[in-house]
Amino acid sequence: MSHDPAAAVRGLGFVAGVLERQGHDPLCRECKSYALVVETAREAALKIEAEAGTLENSLAALMHDAMAIIASASMAADPKPQRKIGACKLRDGKCFVKYVRAFALPEETYTQKTMK
Repeated sequence: MSHDPAAAVRGLGFVAGVLERQGHDPLCRECKSYALVVETAREAALKIEAEAGTLENSLAALMHDAMAIIASASMAADPKPQRKIGACKLRDGKCFVKYVRAFALPEETYTQKTMK
C-alpha cells in the first residue's frame, strides 16, 4: 500500500458507498465499467485489509462495512459498455464509477484492468 492505511480505508468506504448507490442505477448496474470497478474494489479491499494491520475501532468498523457492501455488490451476468452502445448519456463520456475508482483506490489495484 503506497499510502496511509487510514486514507486507504476511507477511500474504500467512499468507493463502497458509490457502488452501493450506483448498483440501483438502471444503467450503471448493467455496465461493464461498473462490473470492472466492483472487481477492482474487491481486490483492493483484500489488499488494504492485509496491509492495514490493526486499525482503531472506527476505521475497523468502516473497513468491515465497506467490505460487506463490496462483497454483496451484484453485477450483470453479461455487462455491456453502456457509453459505447449509446445508452449512457453522461456529459463528455464521464463515468461515475471510473472516476471514483481513480480517486479513491490505490492505483496499483487497477492499472492492469482495461477501463477505456
